[in-house]
Amino acid sequence: MSNYKHLFFDLDHTLWDYERNSEATLRLLYDQFALSQSSLFTIDEFIRKFTEVNERLWDLYHIGKINQDHIRKERFRIVFNSLRLEFDSIEEFSTEYIAECPKMGMTLPGAIELLEHLTGNYELHIITNGFVDIQDIKLKTSGLDKYFDQVIISGHTNYRKPDREIFLHAMSETNAQPETSIMIGDSLESDIRGAKNVPMDQVFFNPKMTSHQEEVTYEISNLLEMKALGF
Repeated sequence: MSNYKHLFFDLDHTLWDYERNSEATLRLLYDQFALSQSSLFTIDEFIRKFTEVNERLWDLYHIGKINQDHIRKERFRIVFNSLRLEFDSIEEFSTEYIAECPKMGMTLPGAIELLEHLTGNYELHIITNGFVDIQDIKLKTSGLDKYFDQVIISGHTNYRKPDREIFLHAMSETNAQPETSIMIGDSLESDIRGAKNVPMDQVFFNPKMTSHQEEVTYEISNLLEMKALGF
């Protein structure tokens, strides 16, 4: 067991499998809204375009350029415009996506096994920038909720990762100290650099082994590698 007492996890892309859950939802809605009747794009092209647009908008959110409402209102409009489809049900499609995606409940490989291993040895918490009204659903439907003492969601505060303030807020809510805490997440910008602003140690979860120049405390490509680090 390491000398850390509090482990703070990111949720999306770190524990909750955003890519698989999102793809499953888009496939469901593609059929539900009869988009297959359009010869303009395939389901795979639709998924690729959504992923591209969604990631770009969330990157802008993380650096404070846009808010979450902008993401909700604009991402599918941008997607359908990019695919050159005149579609009158964009708002309904977006509402259905937000309602269905959190229910999918798929977690990343090793997530549950790791949390089972950590439970009882550490206090486990979440710090996430996701939408307030759906993060709780994600945690419950995936079975992740039972592992965490505190869930800190940016929408409940005036801050977002990588703001130093949201990490300090998390410290206060959990009675944690930076020197005995560590942040585990997949984003160099919001998770790793955000944790450095405290400062606190970090585990960069990098499943695609993306090349980077950031100095991190630890780096893993599989969640279960944390066991080898002494957790």
